[in-house]
Amino acid sequence: NPSVVFSVTFVAEVVQMILLLAVAKPFDQAYELVSAIAAPMIIANSFGAALFMSILQDRKAIFEKFSATFSRRALTIADRSVGILSNGFNTENAEKIARIIYEET
Repeated sequence: NPSVVFSVTFVAEVVQMILLLAVAKPFDQAYELVSAIAAPMIIANSFGAALFMSILQDRKAIFEKFSATFSRRALTIADRSVGILSNGFNTENAEKIARIIYEET
């Protein structure tokens, strides 16, 4: 969920800024750095992570739709072909199956 990713990234960036203030010496320079980069970094990274997750979800949905369509088509071909192959595999039956495949694709 992009909103969850946004929230997690936001919290992680805030924690990173707090750690930077806690660890970096001298504190005055660290504070100047954090005050200059905190807002753009937190906002940009949070929106970027949410956008990336949204793109991944979109790609997954497209792939699932494609897979479902392909599976439906394959099962339709199999369903239409099953009775034909029960009589054996010969030239006439091969032509029937080829026609079914052509019609379904």
